[in-house]
Amino acid sequence: METVVATTPVFRDFAEADHTLGLGRNMQQAINAGYVAQGKGGGGSPTLLKAPSARRSPSSL
Repeated sequence: METVVATTPVFRDFAEADHTLGLGRNMQQAINAGYVAQGKGGGGSPTLLKAPSARRSPSSL
């Protein structure tokens, strides 16, 4: 192999990212398994949406 081309998906819509990547499902499984406290992990999407990269407008990306 001489060349490797890496690509990264960019999601501009959290619902689409959650559906594709299973973020909410994975967080719920971590809560159910005891890896994440219910108060810390319940509703992971609002926490992710507070991240600086999530607040940028699509035009700035």
